[in-house]
Amino acid sequence: YGPDDFKDLDAIKRTADNTNSLLAAFKPAGITLFQHNHYWEFERIDGRLKYEIYRDLCPGVKLELDCFWSTNKGTEDAVKMLDIFADDTILIHMKDGVCRQQASVDGVKDGLLDMKIDLMPLGTGDLPIPDLVGKAPASVKTIIVELDYVAEGYEMWDAIERSYQFMTSSGLTEGNT
Repeated sequence: YGPDDFKDLDAIKRTADNTNSLLAAFKPAGITLFQHNHYWEFERIDGRLKYEIYRDLCPGVKLELDCFWSTNKGTEDAVKMLDIFADDTILIHMKDGVCRQQASVDGVKDGLLDMKIDLMPLGTGDLPIPDLVGKAPASVKTIIVELDYVAEGYEMWDAIERSYQFMTSSGLTEGNT
């Protein structure tokens, strides 16, 4: 789903109706549907996370929680987000980076801070990866390292290798033998 599918409560309800239709179609075949998030699901409506509203409307959906995007560009605590959604999370995605205010006329775009997001190798950004791995629910058997892109100054294959080295040398995963 895209940003428009979570832009307001009506959009979230339509998105949930669509998801529930898919859940009903998949259930007879024993297929589990899980949802991957981006930052816009972690924006708030009247103080409540959009993803919480969606989850409440779709109790059968499982979550593939992208821990970096769950920070909503650094405005939310990733560990807290994992705690909130732990019961429904079956996969977690790790990416790392920094979110910083980007130069603009007044620092605000559409009422929100205009942020630049630099993705980089795991262990070099702001995400508390060891804390997240330590808090991963028992239902999570796989941690997916995902780099949508890498910031200027990094090369994708090198970033993947550095991420692997960080995860294995930190004892956060076993790696390949």
